[in-house]
Amino acid sequence: MSIYKPSILIYNPFMLISVVMASYNYEKFLAEAINSVIAQTFSDWELIIVDDGSNDGSLKLIEEFCAKDSRIKLFTHKNHENKGLIETLKLGISKAQGDWIAFLESDDLWDENCLQTRVTSVQNSPAECVFNDVKFIGEVSKKLKNLHEKNRNFLNAKSWPCNMFYDFGVRNRILTFSSGMIKKDCFKDFNWNCPSDKLFDWWLYIHIAYSNKFLYINRPLSFWRIHRESFVNSGKKFFALNIAAYFDVFKKHPSFRLLIFIPLAFLGFVTRKIFEKF
Repeated sequence: MSIYKPSILIYNPFMLISVVMASYNYEKFLAEAINSVIAQTFSDWELIIVDDGSNDGSLKLIEEFCAKDSRIKLFTHKNHENKGLIETLKLGISKAQGDWIAFLESDDLWDENCLQTRVTSVQNSPAECVFNDVKFIGEVSKKLKNLHEKNRNFLNAKSWPCNMFYDFGVRNRILTFSSGMIKKDCFKDFNWNCPSDKLFDWWLYIHIAYSNKFLYINRPLSFWRIHRESFVNSGKKFFALNIAAYFDVFKKHPSFRLLIFIPLAFLGFVTRKIFEKF
């Protein structure tokens, strides 16, 4: 077992992190999420919030934060339309000025040392994506706790940094978007046509993992809020998304490995359906 330990190097003071947050009718959680960014010990960040047509008090709340801190920036779609998560994140990343993109869902939180630890960790690493362990907030099912524990054991057994391309075959190994930070260059020529809005992060990681290394920090720096409106509680699934993502990658990068991967992915899917009830 090899657990990555962050470098003791001091972070680059000229390294700007662009935090991208999609906002939609989460007024009751929004202030806490934004405040967790403001509280970061690493201060060289910009928070780009894109509101996706909220009809609660989210816009007013965000505007109040923008007035107090120039690092916080609000964007909306034309005519305040609701365009969905993918178009919202796409707009946010297009406005980002940093070399790295960190995602924070508007109902989640960060530990105050989250960005500092991530930045320090990638200073002498070849990784283009860094992610960390999570803690839960709210009422968490036993199934989800078991999934988290199994996933953590899987990640702790790997040597970091490494390529994770085939590790995403059966499930998304990065349990919440709020755990990930990715080099902005990874979005060049990226295919945004994901077939599932809610599982976009899985689609993204599979595409990035083909030619980039990942780094795992075995510390719970993100707080994943589980509530009635959480996708994990919706009962909605799109198990074929992983297959669609791998096909899309191999359209650009033909390889005989695809012939090997398809039956393995199908076997993994069947096994998951039979033996796992999550």
